[in-house]
Amino acid sequence: MDANSFIIYLHELRNQCLYTHSALSIFNQSLEKKSQTGVLFSGQAALNAASQVGAILWPSRARARRRGEVLREKLQLPDSHALGDRRFVELWEHADEKLDEWIKNTKGQRVLFDFVGDPKTIDLPGLKEDCIYRLYDTTSHVFVFRGLGYNMVNLSKAIEEIGRRTEILMKQIMDQVQGAEGEGRAEEPANNDSPPQAAPTSASEIEPLSDAAATTAEEPKDSAEQEPAKADAPAKAKAKAKAKAKAKPKAAAKPKATAKPKAAAKPAAKSTAKPKAKARKAKSDA
Repeated sequence: MDANSFIIYLHELRNQCLYTHSALSIFNQSLEKKSQTGVLFSGQAALNAASQVGAILWPSRARARRRGEVLREKLQLPDSHALGDRRFVELWEHADEKLDEWIKNTKGQRVLFDFVGDPKTIDLPGLKEDCIYRLYDTTSHVFVFRGLGYNMVNLSKAIEEIGRRTEILMKQIMDQVQGAEGEGRAEEPANNDSPPQAAPTSASEIEPLSDAAATTAEEPKDSAEQEPAKADAPAKAKAKAKAKAKAKPKAAAKPKATAKPKAAAKPAAKSTAKPKAKARKAKSDA
């Protein structure tokens, strides 16, 4: 695999991880708002995006397995993974045919569509999971789609791990490319036996994710990293207070006291005009 193709695969991996993360954010918001449609829509969207991550890294087709091996090697991912389950990898493929198959397999049985909540509250005795088309169990965090259940908490953790590893490796490659370009622009050394380092042209020339970087990718940020942001809060509040204090004198300077007296002077002019008109009329009558 050439380096350019490898980077494109990494880019798409990162995108699908971002899409999964966005779908899960909508999923959580919908749960808070108790929006059943939002929960089911975003949950299914998260599954679809995550299954594409699985398909890129753990492809089920033989002709694509080498690509998965190269990507997993560089990202330091195991050959066996929950996202590599063939049923999950192929979740988004041939959806219409899988619907046909589900209808055929559940014919004559009680089925359930689109439910969010505790399944124990449903009055459907003997209901089997493979007879559920779409459901989210709020007690176990399992999203059932076409008779198969997926733990959304575990899914979120797996996608977050892969996304972080991908970001770190992409940065590592970009640093390597920029370093090679910088050496190429520099003056040629006197010793021609040490040419500048070249940018990678194949995936084999790309360094795998280091163990330290892989460990960092798995560790969430601790509270110590968030403390500086909290410490800045008083400073921001003071800055806002100063801005308000400066804005107040400008706002007070707007009213003009001379505008209203001028408007009031016009009726006075009209009132004096009427007596003159009457006086003229009186003379003509005389």
